[in-house]
Amino acid sequence: MTLTEMFADVLKWNVMFGVPIPDDRRGQMLTLLEEEFQEFETAATFSDQADAVGDMLVIALGICARLIHYPQPSPRIYKLAGSKLNNVRVDRRAIQSVRDCLNASTDVDIALNDFIEILFIHSKNNNIDLVEVFKKIMEKNWKKFWTADEAKKVPAGYTIKTIGGIVVQNQSGKVMKPPSFEHPVHTETGGKLKFNHAK
Repeated sequence: MTLTEMFADVLKWNVMFGVPIPDDRRGQMLTLLEEEFQEFETAATFSDQADAVGDMLVIALGICARLIHYPQPSPRIYKLAGSKLNNVRVDRRAIQSVRDCLNASTDVDIALNDFIEILFIHSKNNNIDLVEVFKKIMEKNWKKFWTADEAKKVPAGYTIKTIGGIVVQNQSGKVMKPPSFEHPVHTETGGKLKFNHAK
């Protein structure tokens, strides 16, 4: 699965679930990314860590879609890391770089490309097949439609939309999981990186 295919899937999901394209709610975008980074930092199992990395990829691609930025491979990271590629990891600095660029509205495309590349390198270094993780997450994401019965119990202040199905968003516009939602489970793969940069 290529980066282009991943981006297309996330873009389509955002449209189908009522996320504005284009969208400039950068604070909300950063909140989503921060939430997943915190889950990554506190992950107690391999599956939880893989899921958090995969969710950060989905969110980063979603930010690209909402800002009308087409994600590109970032050879810059390989040049900066040099022979220490196995030390590349997702950390607070990587998140801060995205935050700084989004807040300043400068070099956002570079920061997002770099961050996505870091996610893939981190995954390879930690035996996470990020492509398979992404597929599982998106398979579940497409099941975030609520049933009519579930929608009757939506908390006050939430928004209900019908766009190919019942979609529930909280006050900030985040698409909420229905009560019946089941999280994907990820297993260690031996670190094979199936990601293909080809367009």
